[in-house]
Amino acid sequence: MRFTCQKDELARALSSVQRAISARGPMPILANVLLTSEGEGLRLSGTDLNLGIETHMPADIATGGSITVPARNLADIVGKLPNAEVTLSVSERNILVTCQRAKFTLATEPADQFPSLPQPDVAQEVRLPASVLRQGIHNTVYAAANRDDMSVVSGVHIAMADGVLEMVATDGYRLAAWRYGGVGPQVFSATIPAKSMSELERLLGQDEGDVRLAEAARSDDGLVGGTQMVFTSGNRKLTTRRISGQYPNYRQVIPAQFRNETMVDRLSLLKAVDRTGTMASERDGRALRVTFGDGALVLQARNAESGEAEERVDAELRGDTQDIVFNAQYLQQALERVEGETVVIKSNGPVEATMFQGADDRLTSLVMPIRS
Repeated sequence: MRFTCQKDELARALSSVQRAISARGPMPILANVLLTSEGEGLRLSGTDLNLGIETHMPADIATGGSITVPARNLADIVGKLPNAEVTLSVSERNILVTCQRAKFTLATEPADQFPSLPQPDVAQEVRLPASVLRQGIHNTVYAAANRDDMSVVSGVHIAMADGVLEMVATDGYRLAAWRYGGVGPQVFSATIPAKSMSELERLLGQDEGDVRLAEAARSDDGLVGGTQMVFTSGNRKLTTRRISGQYPNYRQVIPAQFRNETMVDRLSLLKAVDRTGTMASERDGRALRVTFGDGALVLQARNAESGEAEERVDAELRGDTQDIVFNAQYLQQALERVEGETVVIKSNGPVEATMFQGADDRLTSLVMPIRS
């Protein structure tokens, strides 16, 4: 196998694929990237068996073939090469990387030892605009539980029916749900690990085409199909395990009405939360007390070891004066996703879920208070 390509294109491709590669995987070869000649280009693949990323790039193929190379070593080398043509040639059990006057030799492993990435079942494929899927991930993934136990709350639930796309994530302390109409008559439902969804958002970049979603095709033993999802966009592909189990009915936790509404400049409040939140104590769940008073919100954070912070933000209150204690990080993340100059904060008191709404009424964002 021998090919030549541009250094910057190879560096970008390696950077994308490397995010699915783990040096601590159950098989040593999972620390490698698979290089495969394909037509007039090169395909790079990486996986940790839960997440897989595949991308294509242009290359001048002199001799076809496939090989696996230690991903981190190759990425480090390519990243430090001058911005010029790079030639990679395989001989016996090594690969030679040359660029101008620089030469590097790396050990390789046969491609047939690398696990095959699942292929989509095209018959079950549905399509979404990349910009829509990217926005849905951005607005919801932060609210998923930060754990790797493959429980439903550690993922983002995607559902399409009756022309509406719904995406939702919750860890029991906050909830983010986003709806988008006009996706056509497609029917689809799956819960995808939050880590995979974050990688998909990054992989999509600024793509404006369609993303194809499909279950993996059934393997000969019948075990793969239905347990893996494949997302394809242009020359990139992401595969991931799907989470089994029934996703909870999130609509049941959204209050039907609220007694109190507060309107406040979103950016002013966001900056105030960011500043005062620096003094919130991890020991107390990063507690940030928000006093809803006449004409203003007063934010207070205290840390027994470091000190305290207080800031006042002008606001328009409709309802009762009250104190609500939030996790500062959860409050900040919710405000970051709300769109528009003004955020409306709706509440029923200091122990019930508080809703944050902006100009985009497709997004529902809830944060549970800390009981003080």
